[in-house]
Amino acid sequence: MNDKKKKLIIKVELDGEYIDRFNAVKERAGVSMNAEVVRFLINYYYKNEVEGGLKKEIEKILEEVVEEKLRQKGVIP
Repeated sequence: MNDKKKKLIIKVELDGEYIDRFNAVKERAGVSMNAEVVRFLINYYYKNEVEGGLKKEIEKILEEVVEEKLRQKGVIP
């Protein structure tokens, strides 16, 4: 991966409940800058949805393959 930092400028307008949610995440993450909140959310999503989701899907497929092979061998009905 390229170690060179790139700047992504994002302008988001939030109101009401979304401001409260954003501030709750900010507090939970223990950060003070809005950019840190965005980094936290990106990392959280990536870890739980992208990496975690793929791992779960792969595990599920592997379990199905093993189960099918056991059925073919007559080990399980």
